[in-house]
Amino acid sequence: MPLPDTGGLTQKQRDEIDQVYQAAISKGDTQLAQDWLVFANEFWPQHPTYSVQQVLDAFLAVEVGKGLGKGISNVGTLVGSGVPNAAAKAAESLPKVSNPLTAIADFFGALSQANTWIRVAEVVLGVVLLGVGLAHLTGTSNAISKVVGATPVGRVGKVLK
Repeated sequence: MPLPDTGGLTQKQRDEIDQVYQAAISKGDTQLAQDWLVFANEFWPQHPTYSVQQVLDAFLAVEVGKGLGKGISNVGTLVGSGVPNAAAKAAESLPKVSNPLTAIADFFGALSQANTWIRVAEVVLGVVLLGVGLAHLTGTSNAISKVVGATPVGRVGKVLK
């Protein structure tokens, strides 16, 4: 489709608009191609220093905005009707606890596992290492070493030295 002559475009700009138009047509999107022609014909004369890429970016931003406006209104109705169903499905997927005493027994059983205490020690050691590193970075190592020295862990550290 030939671009209408508005008098505000150079021949190069008209050729570039036509290339984008033809690309949209070749993809089978005639509505988008028509919208591009209208947009470029109105927008580019107002911004004659823009490149074809900048005009195309502006066009795509406008088109995405239109699509989001339609999509968000549709999602609102879909989500509104789907929340009770989603909540019911989530409740179905939760593990069933037949006897709460079993869960309590499992918790205390895990406390007697050696691996549990190894993990706890690793976490504590990691926190101490982070504290020491942060203290050295900030220059507050003397204050922190006094605090750590007053704790049972700090006293054990002094004994091991």
